[in-house]
Amino acid sequence: MNIHSFFILKKNGACIYSRNFTNEINYNINLITPFFSAIFSFSDKVISRDLEVLEMGSLRFIFEIKDDFIFVLLSNSSPRPTHM
Repeated sequence: MNIHSFFILKKNGACIYSRNFTNEINYNINLITPFFSAIFSFSDKVISRDLEVLEMGSLRFIFEIKDDFIFVLLSNSSPRPTHM
């Protein structure tokens, strides 16, 4: 699995830390963090569950909620092929 980015958000959606590990995914931090906030609001109000994993195309968002923080890893959705 190739990890592209790591984020730490406050529960209100404000990004307090972000780090890119690759240049493969280009995004605007001002657009992606409101997306996370909307997804968490949806999962809480509509399905009454905490979101743990979200897959979109070839990307996987892995979420962990701890106290007032949301930790997010952005990675590939499938393991990287091994070379023989």
